[in-house]
Amino acid sequence: MRYIQGHLKPSVGTVEEYRQYERRTSVQTPVDFDKNPPDVDGILTALLPTAKTKDIELLKEEINTAIDVIDWHHKDSVISGLRRALVKTLSGTFSAVEAKSKANQIVDELLA
Repeated sequence: MRYIQGHLKPSVGTVEEYRQYERRTSVQTPVDFDKNPPDVDGILTALLPTAKTKDIELLKEEINTAIDVIDWHHKDSVISGLRRALVKTLSGTFSAVEAKSKANQIVDELLA
């Protein structure tokens, strides 16, 4: 037992210098969409000049439902759900490729 006590005796010596850790944070300016909501009517009329008013109203409903979610512009699931809903609504008027292209353009304009 004396061997273990003597062997594990703390040694006296110098201690490493201690510096307090400073966390580096990047400053990001969040985009506040509540103060400047996107102009849904302007975007839809600019990108879909030949669309029927019934389709425009359906698109507005889909967009407003997606925009009501808090921080919708940061959530990929909300954005992809909006894109799918727009493609589904536009598929009655346009071909599948055009509907997908138009939906992507609308979502890009909403996020801009």
